[in-house]
Amino acid sequence: MCEAADGLNGGSVRAHGSESGRVLIVDDDAIIRLYFTRVMGLSGLPVDGADSIRQALGLLRRTVYKLILLDGHLPDGHGSEIARYVQQDARSLSTSIVAISSDDSPSHVQMMANAGVSRFFVKPIRAEQIMQLVKAVKNDAGIRLNESA
Repeated sequence: MCEAADGLNGGSVRAHGSESGRVLIVDDDAIIRLYFTRVMGLSGLPVDGADSIRQALGLLRRTVYKLILLDGHLPDGHGSEIARYVQQDARSLSTSIVAISSDDSPSHVQMMANAGVSRFFVKPIRAEQIMQLVKAVKNDAGIRLNESA
């Protein structure tokens, strides 16, 4: 499994640039993280996982990601905090942030969009949608909010 056990240990920034296609999955549900890790990993994309804002920020301080799959509701806060952090990080200018949440209320979707999320999927996400994200990362395509799912 490619999932990071602890993103808070010290260390320098990894040599992985966003051009490497590295993916970060942030979800407090271990089964969802494992599912995305396996699907992305089978597609040849390197994957890290985090179950909280704290753990995700630890990883983001060391690594630049091409794609972040982000749950909105995490045990230590709202996923939009991570999106705002990424938007302010000059190293992450080409990082796409995609929300994957069971909460599709207009206020939640708007909060995520205001924080810099480029696309929003409602759980459960279909395999075709995951493959669409994989293809976008591999082809270095932009992931836009108005694309059809």
